[in-house]
Amino acid sequence: MKRLKGLILFLLLSILLGCWDSTQIEDIYLINSIGIDKTEEADKINVTLIAPTIHPEAVEPKADISSVGYSLRSAQDNIQSKAARIIKYTNTKLLILSEEIARSGISEHVDTLLRDPEGRGTMKIIVTEGMATELMRLIPPVYPLLSEYILKLVDQGYKTTTIPSTNLRSFNNDLKSEGIEPVMPYLKYGNKEYELLINSTAIFKNDTMIGILDNLDSANLMILRNEIHDGFFSFIYEDNTGSEGIVSLRKIKGRSNISLELIDSQLNIFHEIKITTHVSEYTLDGAIYDEEIIKKVEAAANDKLKRDCEALIKKLQKEYVCDNIGYGKYVKVYYPDIFLAEDWNKTFSNVVIHIIPDFKIEKVGTKI
Repeated sequence: MKRLKGLILFLLLSILLGCWDSTQIEDIYLINSIGIDKTEEADKINVTLIAPTIHPEAVEPKADISSVGYSLRSAQDNIQSKAARIIKYTNTKLLILSEEIARSGISEHVDTLLRDPEGRGTMKIIVTEGMATELMRLIPPVYPLLSEYILKLVDQGYKTTTIPSTNLRSFNNDLKSEGIEPVMPYLKYGNKEYELLINSTAIFKNDTMIGILDNLDSANLMILRNEIHDGFFSFIYEDNTGSEGIVSLRKIKGRSNISLELIDSQLNIFHEIKITTHVSEYTLDGAIYDEEIIKKVEAAANDKLKRDCEALIKKLQKEYVCDNIGYGKYVKVYYPDIFLAEDWNKTFSNVVIHIIPDFKIEKVGTKI
C-alpha cells in the first residue's frame, strides 16, 4: 500500500513539475532552413534563417532573419540578439549553400551544425547557383515554405536515380572516409518564374566544390555509386530494317559488383552493373515480344550505358582528378599496400576502369 501511495505521489509531482521550464510555441522560432552566403568582406559570411509563422494574422507564411558574422555560430548568435523569440534548431531540415560558399570550403559549417546539441545529422544539404538568401525568400505557388518544396524535389530526384540525397552526416562520412569524395544536389533556376531545377550534382574534393555534373552525368554518377532506384533509361535504337526509334526502359532495381586486379603492375577495376527493367516506350513499328529483339535492345542499352559511364569516368579522372564514385574504398581493402589516402585521387586518375553493364528486360508491356 505504501508503495502504491508513493507511486501516485511521484506521478502527481511529475505532472505538476514536469513543465516548469517549458517554453510556449508563440515564443519560439522553429528554424526550418539555413542559408549561407559570402559577403563583400572576405572574412565574413551572411546567414539567413527561415521559420514558419504561427500567428493567425501573420501576413507572410514565414519569417526570415539574416545577419553577418565571422563564422556560422557567430552569425547565429547575432541573429538571436535581434530576434523577438527564442531560436530553436531542432526542426531544421535544410541547409542551402551558395556556390561561392561551396567553392570556398564548407567543413567548418558542417562541423558547427553537427556539434550543436539541437542539430540534426539528417539535415539535407544542397548547393544553389546565385545567393542562398535570394532563393530562400521565394514563395512557391504550391508550398507555403520553399524548403518543403526543395525537399520534395530532392526526394523525387533521388528516387528517380537522378541526384544524390545528401545530409550532414553522409557528407561528413564521405569527407572523413578514405577513398571517396563527397557529392550533393545542385539547384538551378528554370526559365519560368518559380521553376527550380534539381537535376545536377555538385562534386567536391575534400570539403571544396570543384565542379557540376549535369543531367545525364549526374544520373550515371548515381548508378556508378550503386544508388540505383526508379527512373528511366532512354536511348535511340536501330532495328533490323535500319529504322530508328526511341526506347525507354524503366529501372526496377539494380546493383553493382566491383572487383580489382593487378595486371602487369597496372591496377584494373572491373565494375559490373546489373539493372532490371521494364520496357516503358518503344516507338518503332512491330512488337518487342521476340526474344532476339529483346536481346538486341538489352545489348543496345548496355552499349549506351558503357559509353556514357566511361565518358563520365574520364571526366572525373582527367578533368577533376577526383574519385567521387568511391573506388578507393575497395582499393584500400583489397590492395592496402598500394593505397595512399593522400595520393589516391592522383592514383585514381591513372587506373584502368572497365564498365560491364548488364541490362535485363523483365516485362515488355503491350502494344495497342
